[in-house]
Amino acid sequence: MKKTTRMFLYLLTLLTVICAGCSSDHNNSPTATTGSVTADATTGTVAAGTMVSSPAGVTSMTFSSPSVLTDSTGAPVTGAITTTTSKSTSASSLPAAPPSGSSLALLLDITMSKGSTQVKNFSTPLTVVVAVPSGITSVDVYSYNGTNWVLEQAGVAVTGGNATFNITHLSMWGCFSVAPLAVTTTSPLPAGTVGTAYSQTLAATGGTGAYTWTWAAATGSALPPGLSLAETTGAISGTPTTAGTYNFSATVTDSASPAKTATQAFSIIVNPVGASLTITSASPLTAGTVGTAYSQTLAASGGTTPYNWTLAPGSSLPAGLTLNAAGVISGTPTTAGTTTTSFTVTDAAAATASKSLSITINAASLNGAALYATNCAGCHGPLATSSKRGSTAAQIQAAINGNVGGMGFLSVLTSAEVQAIATALSP
Repeated sequence: MKKTTRMFLYLLTLLTVICAGCSSDHNNSPTATTGSVTADATTGTVAAGTMVSSPAGVTSMTFSSPSVLTDSTGAPVTGAITTTTSKSTSASSLPAAPPSGSSLALLLDITMSKGSTQVKNFSTPLTVVVAVPSGITSVDVYSYNGTNWVLEQAGVAVTGGNATFNITHLSMWGCFSVAPLAVTTTSPLPAGTVGTAYSQTLAATGGTGAYTWTWAAATGSALPPGLSLAETTGAISGTPTTAGTYNFSATVTDSASPAKTATQAFSIIVNPVGASLTITSASPLTAGTVGTAYSQTLAASGGTTPYNWTLAPGSSLPAGLTLNAAGVISGTPTTAGTTTTSFTVTDAAAATASKSLSITINAASLNGAALYATNCAGCHGPLATSSKRGSTAAQIQAAINGNVGGMGFLSVLTSAEVQAIATALSP
């Protein structure tokens, strides 16, 4: 009995060790490293070249020059100081959502203490070198103040897989990657007209912080006279004074250090004063019928011919119909119903006009006499002398459903077709 008990306890202990090992293998907590630094017993100064113990993935943390370590009151912390650094690349470790438009590259939580006294600040920076996941070319470095992320260094370049930044106070530090800076507005910009107020705002994505916009003239061209580009908003506005085609480039610069830029070439056509481009076709357009060829030509006036017609984004025509560049809607409709479609016409000067027009496609009319001749005359004689004259649609359908006289084969007829046959049989 004692031997059995000892064996049971041994197996229980072994199982506990194995399970503890399994739990450790699946532990997603940040990796942490503990060490110590020594500050002068009087001044709290650590020597130049003092290194702080760092976990894997943190290349180094070094005081490159003598630095005084102080607590929250500004008093020096002296003697042997314990350091603990935790590193994580998991977003679940973040104390708050990442800064807008960014994603976590690396999170560091650095603490230094002597007993219950916490080090809060350094008189000269601690230089931190961290390994950044592949594919990231720059990071923005933030500190966490207990409530929000505070941007400390923007656009820190990643060199040889490492990002290097300086810190002068202790907190949780996050390195966040940002999307590349890019101008998202495409060219050409909407056309303008002499004497008519114009406004178009350029847009960009990615980068860091607020944007600044500038423009440069292309060879022999520039912004249209009367228009200007707002530096802080990217808005091109004003009243054009001279007709023509104008080419220029716009550059957006972010707030990173060093700053990132992106440039896009643009053109604007300024039309002379005259009749504005207008779609003159009225809604609804001519109706069509399922199975019958359809053709309708759209019309416009004003602007500069020739015109080019397109469907506005997200719009569609009734099934079976298409629109060509000359504005002709054609084809053979396949489905009954009413469709409202937005059409856009563009003239030779790139001016545009849009209008929504509806098209109704009617169901094909049914020929009851023809349906009777095809499906019923063989049994009931010609329509004029049919033995079923006066039969209602309900009676015909009941006979089909009950396979009266072998009529079950007519179950392929639709209710509309049965009604058409009944109408043809009316006295």
